[in-house]
Amino acid sequence: MNKKRILGAALALFTAMSMSAATYTFKIAKPVEDMKLQIHWCTSGEKSELEVQNGVAILSKNDFAAQYVRVYYGRAFAMNLYLEPDKDLTVDCNAEAREFNCTGAAATINNYLIKSPFAVLDFNAAAKDEADFIKSSDSVYNANLALLKKANLPANFTKKEQQRLLFKSYAMFPMYMSYHPYLKKMDSYTPTALYTNKLKEVAIIDGNCLEYAEYGDFIMNAVFCQAFQGGDRNKEFMAFMDANVKDAKVKSYITNVYAYDVVSSSGLDGNDALVAYFHKNVSDPKLVDKFDKVCKQWEGLKAGCISPSFTATDINGKQV
Repeated sequence: MNKKRILGAALALFTAMSMSAATYTFKIAKPVEDMKLQIHWCTSGEKSELEVQNGVAILSKNDFAAQYVRVYYGRAFAMNLYLEPDKDLTVDCNAEAREFNCTGAAATINNYLIKSPFAVLDFNAAAKDEADFIKSSDSVYNANLALLKKANLPANFTKKEQQRLLFKSYAMFPMYMSYHPYLKKMDSYTPTALYTNKLKEVAIIDGNCLEYAEYGDFIMNAVFCQAFQGGDRNKEFMAFMDANVKDAKVKSYITNVYAYDVVSSSGLDGNDALVAYFHKNVSDPKLVDKFDKVCKQWEGLKAGCISPSFTATDINGKQV
């Protein structure tokens, strides 16, 4: 009987421990009045908005899988972190001095993320010929992998980080097609198989990679640089996507970004096919609702619609 009670108590304790939420604390030097701290969860797409009181913002949460997040505090700072549901983390943030430091159970990984001197490729590197540009890009990736190896972090995180560093290191690679002719003052430029084969190698079409913030921008640039050939951009976009992007998550992600940008900036005229393409490939209720709202705002301004009644003053001061 006593053994049963002990077992029951142990199970209750285990359950309580597994349900306890980790606490993430952000201590901000010289906080800005009424400015909130935002956490963008890369895997789930959620956003947490935290009040900053006396320079401190706190979040307790455990209903998620370990994942990268992007933390924003207005224009003061932005940082990548890796949060785990069972490991507390405190981040001291002094944006003015550009000093950031982590303590707590999750400190080791996150100090690596915010303090490592990651290599980046300079814009002017795109002036190099294809072979040298590829060599420079590879060197950046290898340098960042060396930083990761030196950090000696847990194997499960290291595997993820290797892939994140791929997209971070080759971030400028897709832009070579437009940057190179600009820097070399060329009237036209057609990349050779040397470049296009390398682009296919690094531009992985995999929805699971959307857990890395760097992947979203990278894969969009890769698609846009290849799709747009100087003709009807919507037709070129849809044709390229249907021919080359089979992963539903990636297709939804890129379609949402492109279609929302086009409609919100230029309206509905000439975009009927793109609107239909959006609804065919994007099913997330939040994204659909946001897109439909911007469409509705433009609905009354389509060509052929009756103008609303209005009164204005002409150059002679007359009401018309």
